[in-house]
Amino acid sequence: MKYTISGENNKNIKTVISNNTRTLADALPRLATVKTNGQIEITEFLKLAASLEKPSEHAIGTAISQETINRNLELFNVKDFYVTIGRGVCGEINGKAILIGNEMFMIDAGLEMDLQKWNSTSQGIHQNGETVLYVAIEGEITGLLGLTYQIQDTLPMA
Repeated sequence: MKYTISGENNKNIKTVISNNTRTLADALPRLATVKTNGQIEITEFLKLAASLEKPSEHAIGTAISQETINRNLELFNVKDFYVTIGRGVCGEINGKAILIGNEMFMIDAGLEMDLQKWNSTSQGIHQNGETVLYVAIEGEITGLLGLTYQIQDTLPMA
């Protein structure tokens, strides 16, 4: 949805909020933060996350997959892949149920108690301006991914 405010009304604008149409940010997000519970190696965690996100063909999946390409990591095969638009993805990798998504996706999956354990970590990632994705393996949140969009260098300063 687009709105135009012209003339005299512009002087009252103090804040501009943009949706995720990438008009202010570079074309793709990038993976900025990876946190795990220490029970899984970061390399394995990234491989699982990128493998599950790859079939989604979403920009977030591309950002996660790019990190595995940068590290020269091979991806796993995914079974029973499913997308819940605006919330997350789920599927099976090597016999394990994997979920990646936002807080509401984890609540829908019955992981409210696990979310509380990650509260301070996710708040820290949010404070850095990153989008937080939770990764659950076999019914337990095992880590977080923080994604960021770079503001375009070509935008004029306000």
